[in-house]
Amino acid sequence: MHKQFTAWMALGLLAGQVQAADASWVEKSNEHAQVVLEAFAELGPEGAGSMGVDGLDENISDLSPGLYERSMTIIGNAVTELEERLAKETDPKVRQDLGILIKTGKDTLHSNALEHDHMLPYMNINQMIFGGLRALIDPQVPRDRYPAAIVRLQKYAGLVGGYEPITQLAEQLSEERFDEDSLVGPYRGEVEQDLERAETFITGIDELLSGTDLQGWQGAYETLAGQMRDYNDWVRAEILPRARDDFRLPAVMYEDALKNWGVDASPNSLIEEATKGYMDIRNDMEALAPLVAKKMGYGTSDYREVIALLKKDGAIDGDKLLDHYHAVLRDLEEIIVREKLVSLPEREAGIRIATAAETAAQPAAHLDTPRLIGNTGEYPYFVIPLLEKNEDGSWQQTDDTYEAGTWTLTAHEARPGHELQFSSVIESRACPSRGRYLLSTAPMSRAGGCMPKRS
Repeated sequence: MHKQFTAWMALGLLAGQVQAADASWVEKSNEHAQVVLEAFAELGPEGAGSMGVDGLDENISDLSPGLYERSMTIIGNAVTELEERLAKETDPKVRQDLGILIKTGKDTLHSNALEHDHMLPYMNINQMIFGGLRALIDPQVPRDRYPAAIVRLQKYAGLVGGYEPITQLAEQLSEERFDEDSLVGPYRGEVEQDLERAETFITGIDELLSGTDLQGWQGAYETLAGQMRDYNDWVRAEILPRARDDFRLPAVMYEDALKNWGVDASPNSLIEEATKGYMDIRNDMEALAPLVAKKMGYGTSDYREVIALLKKDGAIDGDKLLDHYHAVLRDLEEIIVREKLVSLPEREAGIRIATAAETAAQPAAHLDTPRLIGNTGEYPYFVIPLLEKNEDGSWQQTDDTYEAGTWTLTAHEARPGHELQFSSVIESRACPSRGRYLLSTAPMSRAGGCMPKRS
């Protein structure tokens, strides 16, 4: 439910690229988008706040009984309101935005109903709590917002009047449907992974708060940490036995997931197309492998062995990883400027190593996007997962930690990829509504165009 609704909210920040002579329709579209923002703020205040919606820093998600019915009512009312506005709207651009919001809202209702009818409710509450606090404590978040994290922490722990421990509410969401034999449990591998990473989130909250000058949070943290550990014991006892062994989703859920990612093809046609695509890529690799092998002096031209040797010979230690990515970025920018591929911002792109808890939440390299509503100079960061040492003192290695692979990844996540994509929206002052469209899987937005050019 939360994933699809977040996608709808992202579209709720959609109105159009700001044009000086055409700003009136954008203002109207943004006004209509507030309907979605208000619904999102009620159902997911942590996420809405991190995207820039004001006044939500102390709020937490309400997991009390009736969540499904409550969410369907809130979303349904928002869709009805948007439909009424569409009936009165005459501007074709605004009507287009309203139509997109309405369709996505209806898709959200459909997805939520499917999930309710087919899947046993289960939440990774450890990651949810950490994410809610991490959204408030960040170098790019103003210091005066930090104290709200303590209030949020206390509410999660049920230490504020009118609030129950969120772990207890999460348990109830699942338990109230244990007797429905038709429901499919979560994938066992997913649950086991959540449990494996749970303590990292718990200690990550401690590290997060300890890294600030906030006072008086320790008692609430100890209470919440105990509740989170009890929740994990409950998951082992109650959810794991109900988990499914097959990683595949029920067919109806898989088809809906594809649709929500913008894939109109049926699963069978998608499998056929993907298989062909794989064969094409494999053929390309087979053609390139001998060239790479000759350049590197390898005694094999098998693409699998060449890739393995590139990873082995080009391995980067964890303490040198950040400097290496910065160096690759500088080389890429020199090529971009020399070849006049695209204009670049004057400032450097942000690259950082994730904390242990952030790595547990998102173990793949990614872009940490800033708020677009009310942005006051926050910029995206290319985030690289944290590496740890093995027992023998060597560094762990991943697909992100060998030299040949860092070029593609830096170009994709930093420049001229996603970092530049979001920076373009921020620095050109494109309206935040259309800016959130960048979260989709569509081709890179053309919302920019006003970037200070680096020569």
